Amino acid sequence: ALQSLAAGLPDAPAHLALALDLRDDAALDAAVHEVLARFGSVDVLINNAGVLVGGHAEQASAARVRELLDCNLYVPIRLCQLLVPAMRARGTGHRVVTRTPLAASSRRNTRLNAYSPALLAP
Repeated sequence: ALQSLAAGLPDAPAHLALALDLRDDAALDAAVHEVLARFGSVDVLINNAGVLVGGHAEQASAARVRELLDCNLYVPIRLCQLLVPAMRARGTGHRVVTRTPLAASSRRNTRLNAYSPALLAP
């Protein structure tokens, strides 16, 4: 399904569709390598993947909290580690955007997610 979606994009050869578990370091490293091998550089890094843990923090299992932190905190940091040094070395591609749906929604939601308080702390 992902490949057929990518094939339907305008100028399809200029795109690369990859399905991977972002929490898998080896898969993440391989994906970054594949992107750099194909395109030579990255101009914009947008960290927009995320998972939610609904309910109150004390109700979430340790495994769910760990999954949330891996995906919403560790992965964006890891992608920056993998890509930003090359961006700096080239002197271009300096846009790094990190967004998580938790910070945007938690102010409107009295049932805070387990990770939201850390995002909103000063």
